[in-house]
Amino acid sequence: MTTLIKSTTEAEWREVRRQGIGASDAPAILGLSPWKTPIALYAEKLGLTELEAEEPEAMRWGRRLELVIIAAYAEDTGREALAGDPLTIHRSDEHPFMQTTLDGWVGVPTRTARGVLEIKTTSGFRADDWAEGPPLMYQVQVQHALAVVGAHWGSIAVLIGGQRLLWADIERHDGFIARLIEQERAFWERLQAKEPPAVDESKATSEILRALYP
Repeated sequence: MTTLIKSTTEAEWREVRRQGIGASDAPAILGLSPWKTPIALYAEKLGLTELEAEEPEAMRWGRRLELVIIAAYAEDTGREALAGDPLTIHRSDEHPFMQTTLDGWVGVPTRTARGVLEIKTTSGFRADDWAEGPPLMYQVQVQHALAVVGAHWGSIAVLIGGQRLLWADIERHDGFIARLIEQERAFWERLQAKEPPAVDESKATSEILRALYP
């Protein structure tokens, strides 16, 4: 079961998002994100840095294109695809530190229940990342969303270079989800205790440390 938290503004949604672990946070906790380290996520959740204040332009365009990609996905697959509410957060009742904002839902006649739909955009230069299926970090995001809403499957659709649509289904993996929940719970408990995670020597971590300890 989940609790729906509906915001009226994006600023309000961002504040609610900061109060839990979302699908896009999960890869960072596992050390799989090329953009965010665990220490960066730690600082962000505590509101100790303003490094996330400006959303990258690529992300803004990705959000603008979500409805277009969902429509294209539905047309190409013949499936029912519905957009999610970008200002609604699903929070797990069993694990309240876990939450997600769904890009959408997808239904097929051969399945009794709908799956979650994850939408991505990427440049043509990153096409090779998708040659053998969705990158691991995005599969982790789907597993996190499945854990939160209790769904059994999901689908990822990606628009590559603005002109090529790929998609893949992902089945729920309960063994992985159990380990993911353990890692996320450990991170959240350290966050509540103000115990920073281990740091590395990356440039991103150095920037976070300078912000935390000027």
